[in-house]
Amino acid sequence: MDRSVPGSASLRRMREALRGGADLATATGLVLPPGPRCPARARWASSGLAVDACEIVAFELGLKPVVFLVVDAWELPRWRARLATAHCVVDPRPDGRFGFFAARQPELAEEAAALQREDPTRHVRRLGILMGYPPCCIEAFAAQDDRGDDARNRYACAARTRGPAPWPWPLCDAALRLVPFFPCRYDCAAALTFAHHVLAELEIREPGTTERLRARLERAIFFVDEGIALGVGPDDCLIVATRSIVGLETLGATLACADRIRDEGDTLVGWRGPDRIFAIPRCAPRLGLCLPFR
Repeated sequence: MDRSVPGSASLRRMREALRGGADLATATGLVLPPGPRCPARARWASSGLAVDACEIVAFELGLKPVVFLVVDAWELPRWRARLATAHCVVDPRPDGRFGFFAARQPELAEEAAALQREDPTRHVRRLGILMGYPPCCIEAFAAQDDRGDDARNRYACAARTRGPAPWPWPLCDAALRLVPFFPCRYDCAAALTFAHHVLAELEIREPGTTERLRARLERAIFFVDEGIALGVGPDDCLIVATRSIVGLETLGATLACADRIRDEGDTLVGWRGPDRIFAIPRCAPRLGLCLPFR
C-alpha cells in the first residue's frame, strides 16, 4: 500500500483543477470503470458534531492547559460565555477572523497567544505542550518539512502508521476530530487515550453519541483533501464535502457498491462480503488516500 506524502505542488495543481471544474476522478488519477454504480447507497453527510466542541470538552476535562480556536467575530461572545471562568485572549488575524485563547492560568493563555503571534513554526513544540498534545505527536508534527497544509498533514500521519488494519475509529479525522491535533500515527496509544476521554464525556452529556459517531467514523475512508472525503461502510457511502465538486457524486456512487475499499498500489479495490466488486486503476498524480478505519 502506497501512503507516500505528495508534494505541495501536486496538491496545489489538483485544487486548481477542481476549482476550474475538472472531474474529481481525473484530478486525482482514478480511472473509473463504466459500472457498477449504487447511487441509492451514496448519501451526503455532515459530522453531526461541531469540531470545536471536542476542543472545549478536552479543556473542561483538564486534558488541555490552553484552548486555541480560530473563530469569526460573531462567535466570540458565545465562547467567552462558555469559558467565563477562564482567562481569554483574542487576537485579530490577517484573514479577518480571530485567534481565541483561553486558560485557567492567565499566563498560559498570554504565552500561547504571544508565541502564535510571533512565529508558530519556530515555537511548535512549546505550543504543543501548552495545548496538551502527547509528546510523541508533538515531535512527529515538528519533524515534518511542511506543517501548514492540513491535507498533507493527514498524508504524513498515514505514512507513519504501520499498524494493521483496521485502525481505531476514534482517531478517524476525515469528518470531525475527537483529538484536536494530528496524531503521530493513526494507531497512537496516547492519542487514542485522549480520544476515549473526550468520547466518554460526550457520551455522559448526550447518551448515544458513541454509537452515532462510530457509525460515521468506523469506515474505510477515501480522503482527497481537506473538506473532501468519502467513507465506505457496510450499508452506505457517506460523502463529506464542504464545497461542490464535479464528479464527487459519481465517485461516491461507485464506492458505495462496496462495503470496504483497499489501496493495492496501482489499483483501488472494492469488496462486498467475499466478492471483489471493482478494481479502479490509479495513475498520475495518484492523489487520494485510503484510510482503513474499518
